[in-house]
Amino acid sequence: MDTDNREYLPVSAVAEVLFCPRNFYYRAVEGAEETNHHMLEGRFQDERRNERRTRSVDGRVQTRQVFLSSESLGLRGVLDVLEGPMGRCIPSSLKRERRPPPQR
Repeated sequence: MDTDNREYLPVSAVAEVLFCPRNFYYRAVEGAEETNHHMLEGRFQDERRNERRTRSVDGRVQTRQVFLSSESLGLRGVLDVLEGPMGRCIPSSLKRERRPPPQR
């Protein structure tokens, strides 16, 4: 099978269908784009983080923006971070969170 002509469904689309089918319809069928300051801030932070694609700290390797695809499932996606000790990496997703205040 020639995979160059195959269309892959983004994993994010699958997640959006599961989260809110109506939003998926608006984006995929109607072509609607919603952008707010949280989305813009997230894009800016992603761009800044991805300037250094791979780094190593204390024997742990962290690789950002790992492209993945599955021919059998017809899916493609980008993993935010793959990190862990050499030889054993764990996928991670970066989310905007507030850090809890320090315990006293």
